[in-house]
Amino acid sequence: MSTKDSFEPPQEVRDEAKRALKWISEGFAGSGFTGVGRARARDLASGRSISVDTMRRMSSYFARHEVDKQGKGWGADEKGYPSAGRVAWAAWGGDPGRKWVSKMLSNISEVKHDITKEQIDEYLAHYGVKGQQWGVRRTQKQLALGRSVKDNKGRTKFKEKGNRLTDEELNARIKRLETEKRYNELNKRQVSSGAKHINDVLTKIGKSSVETVGTKATVFAAKKLIEKKFNEKVVADMFPKK
Repeated sequence: MSTKDSFEPPQEVRDEAKRALKWISEGFAGSGFTGVGRARARDLASGRSISVDTMRRMSSYFARHEVDKQGKGWGADEKGYPSAGRVAWAAWGGDPGRKWVSKMLSNISEVKHDITKEQIDEYLAHYGVKGQQWGVRRTQKQLALGRSVKDNKGRTKFKEKGNRLTDEELNARIKRLETEKRYNELNKRQVSSGAKHINDVLTKIGKSSVETVGTKATVFAAKKLIEKKFNEKVVADMFPKK
């Protein structure tokens, strides 16, 4: 059963709505009777299918107007019967209508669906998951890594505690940290090698030339030599911008 379904009102609800239409035609509805009430009575009396959203509005109406039963002219043996409130109540299906929508809404809320893992994955892919930023699609690998931050040295730090993670999530984090550590070691080794190379270059050029007017030109030449051997990261580390 889906909330998009619609359902035909039972006969007792139709009869109550027909009674309301008769009272309306006889002038018992009063000047305050709304067009919404008339439309609801026509739909129910004709047996037109009612949506779940309409059922919810009917349920809301009955809850708000339950107090009208205390007014004069509600009962058939009372003076002033039927009162305007009684006519309106019948237009929405009356007591049979209230009983019907209450049962239907209760059944709908208790419906249980068998959802497969594939359906859950598809839902998450379309609507996101807890912790995901809207408009940012995260891969399965990123989801396994979870939330992380960078410390003041640019190293990855994960926020979740280990005892709250699955084996798959732990392995993903360990692999990430080990890979990052290995990368930093290799990068540091390359920078150190580059530093040694530039030192050799400057030694060959001569300290005296570095301290003269041609210092900037000499350093520029050294930078070009290093660029041929090392990547841009190494050069940027050796020649930081002021």
